Amino acid sequence: MKNSEAKIKKETVVLRMLGIFATLLFLISLWFNLYLLSAFFGLLLVIIAGNIKGKSNLRINLIHFKKFHYDEVSRVFEVAKPVEFFPKDKKHGVLLLHGFSASPQEFRFIIPLLRENNIPFYAPRLTGFGIADVVTLQSVQAVQWVKDSLDAFDFLKQHVEEISVLGHSMGGLLAALLSQQRSVHKLVLSAPYLVENENHSLKKKILTTPGFLSLMKLFLPVIKKSSIELNSDRFVYHAVPLQSIKALWELQDFLDYGKIKNEIFLLSGSLDNTTNMRLNKKILSEKNILFHKYEFEKSGHNILEDVEREEVAKKIIEILTSETIPQTTI
Repeated sequence: MKNSEAKIKKETVVLRMLGIFATLLFLISLWFNLYLLSAFFGLLLVIIAGNIKGKSNLRINLIHFKKFHYDEVSRVFEVAKPVEFFPKDKKHGVLLLHGFSASPQEFRFIIPLLRENNIPFYAPRLTGFGIADVVTLQSVQAVQWVKDSLDAFDFLKQHVEEISVLGHSMGGLLAALLSQQRSVHKLVLSAPYLVENENHSLKKKILTTPGFLSLMKLFLPVIKKSSIELNSDRFVYHAVPLQSIKALWELQDFLDYGKIKNEIFLLSGSLDNTTNMRLNKKILSEKNILFHKYEFEKSGHNILEDVEREEVAKKIIEILTSETIPQTTI
Protein backbone atom coordinates (compact mmCIF):
# COMPACT_ATOMS: atom_id res chain seq x y z
CA MET A 1 0.00 0.00 0.00
CA LYS A 2 2.98 2.30 0.59
CA ASN A 3 3.81 1.99 -3.11
CA SER A 4 0.31 3.14 -4.03
CA GLU A 5 0.58 6.16 -1.73
CA ALA A 6 4.01 7.08 -3.07
CA LYS A 7 2.75 6.72 -6.64
CA ILE A 8 -0.18 9.08 -6.00
CA LYS A 9 2.08 11.67 -4.36
CA LYS A 10 4.55 11.49 -7.25
CA GLU A 11 1.80 11.84 -9.86
CA THR A 12 0.29 14.78 -7.95
CA VAL A 13 3.67 16.59 -7.94
CA VAL A 14 4.03 16.06 -11.69
CA LEU A 15 0.50 17.36 -12.30
CA ARG A 16 1.15 20.45 -10.19
CA MET A 17 4.34 21.19 -12.14
CA LEU A 18 2.43 20.80 -15.41
CA GLY A 19 -0.23 23.11 -13.99
CA ILE A 20 2.34 25.83 -13.25
CA PHE A 21 3.84 25.47 -16.73
CA ALA A 22 0.38 25.59 -18.37
CA THR A 23 -0.54 28.68 -16.32
CA LEU A 24 2.56 30.50 -17.55
CA LEU A 25 1.79 29.60 -21.16
CA PHE A 26 -1.84 30.66 -20.64
CA LEU A 27 -0.79 34.08 -19.35
CA ILE A 28 1.81 34.55 -22.10
CA SER A 29 -0.69 33.68 -24.83
CA LEU A 30 -3.16 36.16 -23.31
CA TRP A 31 -0.48 38.84 -23.20
CA PHE A 32 0.17 38.42 -26.93
CA ASN A 33 -3.57 38.25 -27.71
CA LEU A 34 -3.30 34.63 -28.89
CA TYR A 35 -6.81 33.82 -27.77
CA LEU A 36 -7.13 30.43 -29.47
CA LEU A 37 -3.90 29.30 -27.84
CA SER A 38 -4.94 30.75 -24.49
CA ALA A 39 -8.23 28.82 -24.74
CA PHE A 40 -6.26 25.62 -25.33
CA PHE A 41 -4.05 26.20 -22.27
CA GLY A 42 -7.12 27.20 -20.24
CA LEU A 43 -8.75 23.89 -21.13
CA LEU A 44 -5.52 22.09 -20.26
CA LEU A 45 -5.54 23.78 -16.84
CA VAL A 46 -9.10 22.55 -16.20
CA ILE A 47 -8.05 19.00 -17.11
CA ILE A 48 -4.99 19.18 -14.86
CA ALA A 49 -7.08 20.55 -11.97
CA GLY A 50 -9.59 17.73 -12.40
CA ASN A 51 -6.84 15.10 -12.34
CA ILE A 52 -5.29 16.66 -9.23
CA LYS A 53 -8.74 16.49 -7.62
CA GLY A 54 -8.95 12.84 -8.67
CA LYS A 55 -5.62 12.09 -6.97
CA SER A 56 -6.86 13.89 -3.86
CA ASN A 57 -9.96 11.69 -3.90
CA LEU A 58 -7.79 8.56 -4.08
CA ARG A 59 -5.88 9.68 -1.01
CA ILE A 60 -9.18 9.57 0.92
CA ASN A 61 -9.21 5.82 0.21
CA LEU A 62 -5.63 5.36 1.42
CA ILE A 63 -6.28 7.30 4.63
CA HIS A 64 -9.25 5.04 5.36
CA PHE A 65 -7.36 1.87 4.39
CA LYS A 66 -4.58 2.46 6.93
CA LYS A 67 -6.72 0.91 9.67
CA PHE A 68 -6.79 -2.44 7.82
CA HIS A 69 -4.00 -4.99 7.53
CA TYR A 70 -2.61 -5.22 4.00
CA ASP A 71 -1.07 -8.43 2.68
CA GLU A 72 1.92 -7.24 0.66
CA VAL A 73 2.27 -10.66 -1.00
CA SER A 74 -1.27 -11.07 -2.36
CA ARG A 75 -1.79 -7.28 -2.42
CA VAL A 76 -5.24 -7.76 -0.90
CA PHE A 77 -6.50 -6.47 2.44
CA GLU A 78 -7.05 -9.29 4.93
CA VAL A 79 -10.67 -8.25 5.58
CA ALA A 80 -11.37 -8.31 1.85
CA LYS A 81 -10.16 -11.83 1.12
CA PRO A 82 -12.67 -14.50 0.06
CA VAL A 83 -14.23 -16.44 2.93
CA GLU A 84 -15.46 -20.03 2.79
CA PHE A 85 -16.91 -22.68 5.07
CA PHE A 86 -17.57 -26.23 3.93
CA PRO A 87 -18.77 -28.58 6.70
CA LYS A 88 -19.11 -32.20 5.61
CA ASP A 89 -22.32 -33.84 4.41
CA LYS A 90 -24.27 -30.63 3.91
CA LYS A 91 -26.42 -30.43 0.80
CA HIS A 92 -27.49 -26.77 0.94
CA GLY A 93 -25.04 -23.86 0.81
CA VAL A 94 -25.23 -20.10 0.27
CA LEU A 95 -23.26 -17.83 -2.02
CA LEU A 96 -22.58 -14.34 -0.60
CA LEU A 97 -22.11 -11.54 -3.14
CA HIS A 98 -20.92 -8.20 -1.76
CA GLY A 99 -21.82 -4.76 -3.02
CA PHE A 100 -20.11 -2.09 -5.10
CA SER A 101 -16.95 -0.62 -3.52
CA ALA A 102 -17.12 -3.14 -0.64
CA SER A 103 -15.74 -6.66 0.02
CA PRO A 104 -16.64 -9.99 1.69
CA GLN A 105 -16.22 -8.13 5.01
CA GLU A 106 -19.75 -6.88 4.35
CA PHE A 107 -21.03 -10.23 5.63
CA ARG A 108 -19.02 -10.23 8.88
CA PHE A 109 -22.14 -10.17 11.09
CA ILE A 110 -23.98 -12.98 9.33
CA ILE A 111 -20.98 -15.29 8.79
CA PRO A 112 -20.82 -16.34 12.49
CA LEU A 113 -24.51 -17.32 12.32
CA LEU A 114 -23.93 -19.33 9.14
CA ARG A 115 -21.12 -21.20 10.89
CA GLU A 116 -23.23 -21.63 14.02
CA ASN A 117 -26.04 -23.16 11.93
CA ASN A 118 -23.54 -25.30 10.00
CA ILE A 119 -24.51 -23.74 6.67
CA PRO A 120 -21.81 -23.97 3.97
CA PHE A 121 -20.99 -20.66 2.32
CA TYR A 122 -18.60 -18.95 -0.04
CA ALA A 123 -18.04 -15.18 -0.20
CA PRO A 124 -15.84 -14.23 -3.19
CA ARG A 125 -14.05 -10.93 -3.75
CA LEU A 126 -15.31 -9.22 -6.89
CA THR A 127 -12.82 -7.94 -9.47
CA GLY A 128 -11.19 -4.62 -8.60
CA PHE A 129 -12.24 -4.46 -4.95
CA GLY A 130 -10.29 -5.26 -1.80
CA ILE A 131 -7.00 -3.87 -3.10
CA ALA A 132 -5.21 -0.57 -2.50
CA ASP A 133 -4.75 0.43 -6.13
CA VAL A 134 -7.81 1.27 -8.24
CA VAL A 135 -6.02 0.50 -11.52
CA THR A 136 -8.26 -2.55 -12.11
CA LEU A 137 -11.40 -0.49 -11.52
CA GLN A 138 -10.19 1.99 -14.13
CA SER A 139 -10.75 -0.63 -16.82
CA VAL A 140 -13.26 -3.03 -15.23
CA GLN A 141 -16.17 -4.25 -17.35
CA ALA A 142 -19.62 -5.32 -16.15
CA VAL A 143 -19.15 -8.80 -17.64
CA GLN A 144 -16.18 -9.40 -15.32
CA TRP A 145 -18.42 -9.13 -12.25
CA VAL A 146 -20.95 -11.46 -13.86
CA LYS A 147 -18.16 -13.97 -14.55
CA ASP A 148 -16.96 -13.62 -10.93
CA SER A 149 -20.44 -14.58 -9.75
CA LEU A 150 -20.80 -17.53 -12.11
CA ASP A 151 -17.33 -18.84 -11.23
CA ALA A 152 -18.08 -18.52 -7.52
CA PHE A 153 -21.40 -20.35 -7.93
CA ASP A 154 -19.73 -23.18 -9.85
CA PHE A 155 -16.98 -23.41 -7.21
CA LEU A 156 -19.53 -23.71 -4.41
CA LYS A 157 -21.48 -26.28 -6.45
CA GLN A 158 -18.50 -28.62 -6.08
CA HIS A 159 -19.25 -28.79 -2.34
CA VAL A 160 -23.06 -28.72 -2.12
CA GLU A 161 -26.04 -29.93 -4.13
CA GLU A 162 -28.21 -26.82 -3.99
CA ILE A 163 -27.27 -23.18 -3.62
CA SER A 164 -29.12 -20.15 -2.31
CA VAL A 165 -27.70 -16.73 -3.14
CA LEU A 166 -27.56 -13.72 -0.83
CA GLY A 167 -26.50 -10.51 -2.55
CA HIS A 168 -26.25 -7.00 -1.14
CA SER A 169 -26.69 -3.85 -3.27
CA MET A 170 -24.72 -4.52 -6.50
CA GLY A 171 -24.36 -8.07 -5.18
CA GLY A 172 -28.16 -8.26 -5.18
CA LEU A 173 -28.17 -7.26 -8.84
CA LEU A 174 -25.53 -9.92 -9.56
CA ALA A 175 -27.59 -12.48 -7.62
CA ALA A 176 -30.61 -11.72 -9.82
CA LEU A 177 -28.45 -12.01 -12.95
CA LEU A 178 -27.04 -15.28 -11.65
CA SER A 179 -30.53 -16.71 -11.22
CA GLN A 180 -31.04 -16.21 -14.96
CA GLN A 181 -28.22 -18.63 -15.77
CA ARG A 182 -28.05 -21.06 -12.85
CA SER A 183 -30.54 -23.02 -10.76
CA VAL A 184 -30.83 -21.07 -7.52
CA HIS A 185 -32.61 -22.52 -4.47
CA LYS A 186 -33.49 -19.28 -2.66
CA LEU A 187 -32.82 -15.78 -3.98
CA VAL A 188 -32.24 -13.35 -1.10
CA LEU A 189 -31.68 -9.73 -2.13
CA SER A 190 -30.49 -7.18 0.43
CA ALA A 191 -31.14 -3.60 -0.75
CA PRO A 192 -30.52 -4.69 -4.37
CA TYR A 193 -29.37 -2.05 -6.84
CA LEU A 194 -31.60 -3.34 -9.63
CA VAL A 195 -32.25 0.10 -11.07
CA GLU A 196 -30.63 3.50 -10.62
CA ASN A 197 -32.22 6.27 -8.58
CA GLU A 198 -34.29 8.74 -10.61
CA ASN A 199 -31.74 11.52 -9.99
CA HIS A 200 -29.05 9.31 -11.57
CA SER A 201 -30.95 8.52 -14.77
CA LEU A 202 -29.48 11.42 -16.77
CA LYS A 203 -25.98 10.74 -15.44
CA LYS A 204 -26.33 7.07 -16.40
CA LYS A 205 -27.48 7.99 -19.90
CA ILE A 206 -24.54 10.35 -20.38
CA LEU A 207 -21.94 8.02 -18.89
CA THR A 208 -23.07 4.99 -20.92
CA THR A 209 -23.25 6.92 -24.20
CA PRO A 210 -20.30 5.84 -26.40
CA GLY A 211 -17.47 8.36 -26.30
CA PHE A 212 -18.71 10.43 -23.36
CA LEU A 213 -16.84 8.44 -20.73
CA SER A 214 -13.48 9.04 -22.42
CA LEU A 215 -14.22 12.77 -22.49
CA MET A 216 -15.38 12.89 -18.86
CA LYS A 217 -12.35 10.90 -17.66
CA LEU A 218 -10.14 13.67 -19.00
CA PHE A 219 -11.66 16.15 -16.56
CA LEU A 220 -12.35 14.00 -13.48
CA PRO A 221 -11.24 10.35 -13.72
CA VAL A 222 -11.97 9.55 -10.05
CA ILE A 223 -14.99 10.75 -8.08
CA LYS A 224 -15.98 10.70 -4.42
CA LYS A 225 -19.01 8.72 -3.37
CA SER A 226 -21.87 10.66 -1.84
CA SER A 227 -21.26 9.31 1.67
CA ILE A 228 -17.89 9.12 3.42
CA GLU A 229 -17.37 7.10 6.59
CA LEU A 230 -13.75 7.73 7.56
CA ASN A 231 -14.39 6.74 11.19
CA SER A 232 -16.20 3.55 10.20
CA ASP A 233 -14.65 0.08 10.48
CA ARG A 234 -16.33 -0.93 7.21
CA PHE A 235 -13.92 -1.70 4.39
CA VAL A 236 -15.21 0.47 1.58
CA TYR A 237 -13.87 2.68 -1.20
CA HIS A 238 -14.78 6.34 -0.75
CA ALA A 239 -13.53 7.28 -4.21
CA VAL A 240 -13.88 5.23 -7.40
CA PRO A 241 -12.99 5.64 -11.08
CA LEU A 242 -15.75 6.76 -13.44
CA GLN A 243 -15.28 3.55 -15.43
CA SER A 244 -16.44 1.45 -12.47
CA ILE A 245 -19.61 3.56 -12.16
CA LYS A 246 -20.31 2.99 -15.85
CA ALA A 247 -19.77 -0.77 -15.41
CA LEU A 248 -22.22 -0.79 -12.49
CA TRP A 249 -24.92 0.96 -14.52
CA GLU A 250 -24.30 -1.27 -17.54
CA LEU A 251 -24.78 -4.27 -15.26
CA GLN A 252 -28.38 -3.17 -14.70
CA ASP A 253 -29.04 -3.35 -18.45
CA PHE A 254 -28.12 -7.06 -18.46
CA LEU A 255 -31.09 -7.88 -16.22
CA ASP A 256 -33.95 -9.69 -17.95
CA TYR A 257 -36.78 -9.93 -15.42
CA GLY A 258 -38.54 -12.48 -17.59
CA LYS A 259 -35.73 -14.96 -16.93
CA ILE A 260 -35.91 -14.73 -13.14
CA LYS A 261 -37.62 -17.96 -12.16
CA ASN A 262 -37.23 -17.59 -8.40
CA GLU A 263 -39.50 -15.94 -5.92
CA ILE A 264 -37.47 -13.24 -4.19
CA PHE A 265 -36.85 -12.54 -0.52
CA LEU A 266 -36.36 -8.76 -0.50
CA LEU A 267 -34.75 -7.07 2.51
CA SER A 268 -34.40 -3.30 2.83
CA GLY A 269 -33.94 -0.43 5.27
CA SER A 270 -36.57 2.29 5.58
CA LEU A 271 -33.82 4.95 5.63
CA ASP A 272 -32.14 3.72 2.45
CA ASN A 273 -31.34 6.65 0.12
CA THR A 274 -29.01 4.69 -2.19
CA THR A 275 -31.32 2.04 -3.61
CA ASN A 276 -34.67 2.93 -5.11
CA MET A 277 -36.68 0.27 -3.28
CA ARG A 278 -40.00 1.82 -4.30
CA LEU A 279 -39.08 1.41 -7.96
CA ASN A 280 -37.63 -2.06 -7.33
CA LYS A 281 -40.93 -3.24 -5.85
CA LYS A 282 -42.94 -1.53 -8.61
CA ILE A 283 -40.92 -3.26 -11.35
CA LEU A 284 -41.06 -6.68 -9.67
CA SER A 285 -44.83 -6.33 -9.28
CA GLU A 286 -45.27 -5.27 -12.92
CA LYS A 287 -43.16 -8.23 -14.07
CA ASN A 288 -45.32 -10.58 -11.97
CA ILE A 289 -42.31 -11.73 -9.94
CA LEU A 290 -43.35 -13.01 -6.53
CA PHE A 291 -41.41 -11.36 -3.72
CA HIS A 292 -41.59 -11.32 0.07
CA LYS A 293 -40.47 -8.03 1.61
CA TYR A 294 -38.78 -7.50 4.95
CA GLU A 295 -38.25 -3.86 5.90
CA PHE A 296 -36.19 -2.61 8.84
CA GLU A 297 -37.29 0.79 10.11
CA LYS A 298 -34.05 2.03 11.70
CA SER A 299 -31.65 0.93 8.95
CA GLY A 300 -30.25 2.62 5.88
CA HIS A 301 -28.71 1.06 2.78
CA ASN A 302 -26.13 -1.10 4.54
CA ILE A 303 -28.67 -3.14 6.48
CA LEU A 304 -26.20 -6.00 6.97
CA GLU A 305 -24.03 -3.69 9.09
CA ASP A 306 -26.46 -1.08 10.39
CA VAL A 307 -28.06 -0.79 13.83
CA GLU A 308 -30.51 -3.63 13.14
CA ARG A 309 -27.83 -5.98 11.78
CA GLU A 310 -28.57 -8.69 14.34
CA GLU A 311 -32.26 -8.76 13.41
CA VAL A 312 -31.34 -8.72 9.71
CA ALA A 313 -28.89 -11.62 10.13
CA LYS A 314 -31.44 -13.68 12.08
CA LYS A 315 -34.09 -13.05 9.44
CA ILE A 316 -31.71 -14.18 6.68
CA ILE A 317 -30.89 -17.38 8.58
CA GLU A 318 -34.61 -17.95 9.04
CA ILE A 319 -35.20 -17.50 5.31
CA LEU A 320 -32.38 -19.88 4.41
CA THR A 321 -33.35 -22.63 6.85
CA SER A 322 -37.15 -22.45 6.88
CA GLU A 323 -39.29 -24.62 4.61
CA THR A 324 -42.12 -22.13 4.94
CA ILE A 325 -42.13 -18.40 4.14
CA PRO A 326 -40.87 -16.43 7.20
CA GLN A 327 -43.20 -13.72 8.47
CA THR A 328 -42.83 -10.36 6.80
CA THR A 329 -41.03 -7.70 8.86
CA ILE A 330 -42.18 -4.08 8.55
